[in-house]
Amino acid sequence: QPVSDAPRDRYPRNTRYALLLALGEFSLEEIPASRREAILKQLADWYRNDPSSGVHGATGWLLRQWGQAEVVREVDRTPVPYASDREWFTLAITVTPTPPPTPRELPGSQETGTASAPAKPAEPSESQADDTSETGASSDPAAPAEKTVRDPPAEPLPPKTFNYTFIVFPAGDYTIGSVEDEPDRMPQAREQRHAVTLTRPFALLDREITFEELIAFRPQYAGFMQQLNAQRSDAGFGPDWYDSVGFCRWLGKQMGMSESDQAYPAPESLDKEKYPRETDERANWAPRNWPVDLSRRGFRLPTESEWEVACRAGARTAYGYGSKVSLLAQFGWFTENSGKHVHPPKELRPSVRGMFDLHGNLFEWTHDWYGDFTSEAVTDPLGAEGGSGRVSRGGCWSNAAASCRPAYRGTGVPTARGDTFGFRLALSPSGVAPEAAQDR
Repeated sequence: QPVSDAPRDRYPRNTRYALLLALGEFSLEEIPASRREAILKQLADWYRNDPSSGVHGATGWLLRQWGQAEVVREVDRTPVPYASDREWFTLAITVTPTPPPTPRELPGSQETGTASAPAKPAEPSESQADDTSETGASSDPAAPAEKTVRDPPAEPLPPKTFNYTFIVFPAGDYTIGSVEDEPDRMPQAREQRHAVTLTRPFALLDREITFEELIAFRPQYAGFMQQLNAQRSDAGFGPDWYDSVGFCRWLGKQMGMSESDQAYPAPESLDKEKYPRETDERANWAPRNWPVDLSRRGFRLPTESEWEVACRAGARTAYGYGSKVSLLAQFGWFTENSGKHVHPPKELRPSVRGMFDLHGNLFEWTHDWYGDFTSEAVTDPLGAEGGSGRVSRGGCWSNAAASCRPAYRGTGVPTARGDTFGFRLALSPSGVAPEAAQDR
């Protein structure tokens, strides 16, 4: 009996996931004409209704391979609330994009926040950290008054709706890190294998944030994108760690979350003595040790442990899909197949849990400060208490395969920008109120 005709429980989810990826080796024209319509109908049903995140991700990928992208978009635009018997849920969040700043410079003034400054998007001031760009005005009352005069406020931009599919990972005991004889292991990255217990479920976005979304948050990213010949559909590179956290808070506000829901508190609510600000002037509005509350349902960066748990999906091999480096080009963009540039999310195959681009494309910021891994078991780790760099994971389009392994631990100063850093969202499903746009 063809898989497409069989009851869903006839074939285990991992079997269907593998068969879907195998079908991707064929074009739609190679499928018998008498079976095409029925197969496409079954695939659309699986993509819309199957509770398995692996089947959901693989079905969406196959439909796109077969020219059925509009079917995928139709499903993606439909909110699907969080439910304990489904491994994925979808949010549809309508946002009001931030208008580009329109300063008008007079003699002796300081030009700030211009949309044409591409390489380093303007940082928000402390009181504006969640929704506007830096004005350039001094916070020192004794400082000479700036002579910057702004044009009238820009007309509000039309709302946009973004769709976010999250993959849910249960609380439990996991193993992360690498063994000493793992091929391409990097001892200097301190990858010691150890057990980790996560006491609450978490959900991770199935893709990286795109330029389209970054520009809605802070329009200066359009200049960064154009300077490096990227597209709005590409995974968005350039945000430093603080701007990544700022995006999390901004999106929560756009969704209607209250401060009590936000995983990261507002910077102005944090005492400067207890939470000193970043010393780099590009982000001196931000608390250097910005705390996170994992019990809240707001958007956040994943912890380092959560990221690796999601990438491994239970595997203890060198890569999330297995051990063969020769297969990496099917799952991730790295130096051998990227063409020396970033790519849009979801072009390559998903993992067995329906996650895309965890190997390569962009290094992804995590919440944690970089520090030594322990060989002892840990519970709900949040990384070092401080340091010089935040952990980034996954490797990127310009890296060799070794840096794209789940165990590899990259690091970057939190103000680092560039064409190799991006992020994806995480959250802690409440289990009480459905995680869907109609909550609010």
